[in-house]
Amino acid sequence: ANAGSTVIEISSGNLDTIYGGGNAANVTGNVTLTMTGGTVTSYIFGGGNQGSVIGATDVTLTNTTAGISVFGGGNGSTAHVNGNTFLKMYGSSTTGNVYGGGNNGKVFGNSTVVLNNSAIGGSAYAGGNGSTATVYGNTNILVGGTTTVGSSSCTLLSTCSVFGGGNAAYTGDESTNNSVANVNIAGGTIYGN
Repeated sequence: ANAGSTVIEISSGNLDTIYGGGNAANVTGNVTLTMTGGTVTSYIFGGGNQGSVIGATDVTLTNTTAGISVFGGGNGSTAHVNGNTFLKMYGSSTTGNVYGGGNNGKVFGNSTVVLNNSAIGGSAYAGGNGSTATVYGNTNILVGGTTTVGSSSCTLLSTCSVFGGGNAAYTGDESTNNSVANVNIAGGTIYGN
C-alpha cells in the first residue's frame, strides 16, 4: 500500500536502519525525518527501500551517531525521489560516507547536503552511490564549522574527500536542464581533497 506524506521524529534510542519512505511501497507526498539524538548502527535513508518518494525528502540529524552511511535518497534501483533531497547534519557523526542522493536510487530534482560541526569518517558526496543513482538536477554540498571529513590516517584520498557529484553515479542531464554542481567549503578539515 502507498502512503501520503511521512513525518518521523526520533530523539533517542539505538536503531539498526532507518528509512523515511516505505518498504517496496511508495510515498505519494514528502518525507521529513528528524533526529535530535540516538544511535543508528547501519544506515539512514531519507527515501524508501525499493519504494519511491513522489515528493521531496528532508533529513535533519542533530547530535546523532550514524553507523555505516547516510543517504538523502532511497535504497535500491526502484527507490527514486521525484522531488529534491535535503540532508543536513549538525553536531552529528557517521563512520562511513554521506550522500545527497540514493543508493542506486535516482533523484529527479536537486540534492543538497549541509554538514556543520559534524564528523564524517569517509567521504561526503553531493550526489548518489552506484551506477543507477543519477541526480538529474543540481547537486549542492556545504561544509562548515568544525566538520571533519576523513581522518589523519587516510592514505587513499578518494575515501576522505568532498565531492560535488556522486560515487560512480552520474549527476545532471545536459539534454534536459544543464545541471551544475556547487561545492562550498566554509570551514572544517578535509583530509583528502
